[in-house]
Amino acid sequence: MKQEFLQPVWNYNTHTDPLTNIHTLHLVLWDKGLCIAGYDIACTPLSVKVFSFAKAWDTDQVEAIFVNEPLVAGPQPVTHIWIADERNFLVPEALFSTETAALWMQQFHFVESSESVLYSTVAAPLPARVAFPVSNKLGAMFNKYFQEAALNAVTGPALQAPAPNGQSYHADIICLAGTMILSMYHKGTLINHQVCTFDSVEDIVCKIGGATAGAVPKAEDVAVHLSGYAPAISAIGSELQAYFPHAHIPGADADASFLFLNRLLSCVS
Repeated sequence: MKQEFLQPVWNYNTHTDPLTNIHTLHLVLWDKGLCIAGYDIACTPLSVKVFSFAKAWDTDQVEAIFVNEPLVAGPQPVTHIWIADERNFLVPEALFSTETAALWMQQFHFVESSESVLYSTVAAPLPARVAFPVSNKLGAMFNKYFQEAALNAVTGPALQAPAPNGQSYHADIICLAGTMILSMYHKGTLINHQVCTFDSVEDIVCKIGGATAGAVPKAEDVAVHLSGYAPAISAIGSELQAYFPHAHIPGADADASFLFLNRLLSCVS
């Protein structure tokens, strides 16, 4: 039975004819969604499309998008694929070996026999590797359609955080429509990094509170920086400001997306 092709839940273009001006493409894939971002030769985002899945890691829907979506059907190359999976952890470069990292992954997370554990490099805030699983079906699909694309965890660009603005704690949050990437810093030092799902702003507030290494800081001592793709990110931002007065909230969905899209490029430039 032919898989129905999903329509994007969010679509943004900065050019009247983006397809003929796109130089490179990045994909960001999480459990319930996919973002396709096209950049021009000057590394400016020209076209962004976000798709949402009802079923987690729906490989049939992903492949239907790869086959039918004009952004990825043309000659412009997909050069980078970024995976956001809750099952990930950082290993300092000095301690890294594939055997040890695979063992730790299996001890802390359940990895299916149909999945492979992959590793990508993180340059900042410390030299490290991040281990993350990818289903063999997805891996074969990436190799089929985008053989030249680099496959990495989204942790790398997520840790390209803006400088803290003076508060003791700094929470950098990337929202991917139901999934968030949280990086918590204390006086400039990374103390927590996680990929997790959320249903409400209260979930985000609880995750921030649980990422402070046992401390209970005052709300005014926590700076929050928000970016991502959630179409309702402006509403999320205004609610977060009710909890954290030092929350930096982009003025529009497009602004929030461009903040993260630029970080993807800064991670590979």
